[in-house]
Amino acid sequence: LAVSDHIVVMNHAEIAQIGSPRDLYERPETMFVATFMGDANLVPAELRHLTDTQGEVRLGDLILAVAHRNIAAGSVQISLRPESLSVHASSGTSPGNAHPAGILKGVIRKAAYLGTHIEYHVATDLGELFLKSDEVLQPIAPGAVVSLTPTGHGVTVLKP
Repeated sequence: LAVSDHIVVMNHAEIAQIGSPRDLYERPETMFVATFMGDANLVPAELRHLTDTQGEVRLGDLILAVAHRNIAAGSVQISLRPESLSVHASSGTSPGNAHPAGILKGVIRKAAYLGTHIEYHVATDLGELFLKSDEVLQPIAPGAVVSLTPTGHGVTVLKP
């Protein structure tokens, strides 16, 4: 990504997508490109159109505004980059119990300190998510209940 102006992603000898590194990472067109261009959590969701360009998806109790990219409303896949959700220690309830709208609850299953960031594996009602956090001064221990909130980027709607 750092040394390219334009990238061609191939899948089984066919062009899957052509674009800048930023386009391919932030706006992959397929599940293959989303996972090929870095870590991505793929989660099923329901897309609802709000305007000609904007939509919303519900992930548990978390509602995210997204560019719908002219993908039909209904069942879709969502690509969540590891940096798309912030991880916060929580004294709330564990997944499956009632919690406020706009927050996705989870439990830390694994935490790996990597100097500049911490990688977390978080069990949620959506399945296990792989997330990254720059908050290295106060790591969250495995077993802790956490709240996940959107960071404002790294979420892409994909065709099912």
